[in-house]
Amino acid sequence: MRCPKGMECAAGSDMRNIGTSGGGEHPKLLPRYWSTEEAPLSVYQCLDPVLCPGLEPGQCGQGAEGLVCAKCPPLSYKQGDE
Repeated sequence: MRCPKGMECAAGSDMRNIGTSGGGEHPKLLPRYWSTEEAPLSVYQCLDPVLCPGLEPGQCGQGAEGLVCAKCPPLSYKQGDE
């Protein structure tokens, strides 16, 4: 299987290890990329590397949530937004 754009696939990495507690090498998201837990190999590009720092599928950087980490949590806003 080819490594999806926006991911790093080390030698021996296996997509079945994504999200498992046992660890094991698996494809990892690069900074500025995001994917869902349900479809971890369907990768989206983000505009902000702070919001999408290359965490586990479905995770966002601090102060972000939702699809491609584009939403602010309730009762918060992105600096500069009105």
